[in-house]
Amino acid sequence: MRYLNWLKQRGDIASWLYEPRRFWFEGIRSGTMSYLPDFQVFYSDGRHEWWEVKGYWDPKSKTAVKRFRKYFPEE
Repeated sequence: MRYLNWLKQRGDIASWLYEPRRFWFEGIRSGTMSYLPDFQVFYSDGRHEWWEVKGYWDPKSKTAVKRFRKYFPEE
């Protein structure tokens, strides 16, 4: 959060939100069924990115990101 605030002060990003949206993987009945990214980061040109902060990538985290890319390619 401190880093994102610093980027905002510098004008590198327009704003950010903490855990604003959970993405559900339709059709998945077991295991990793959703993904909640840590931050949504907005740029002044209208783009946005989803940022994840991890100390390490465990198998569940890797699966969530892999499914996120598959089920929500526009994000």
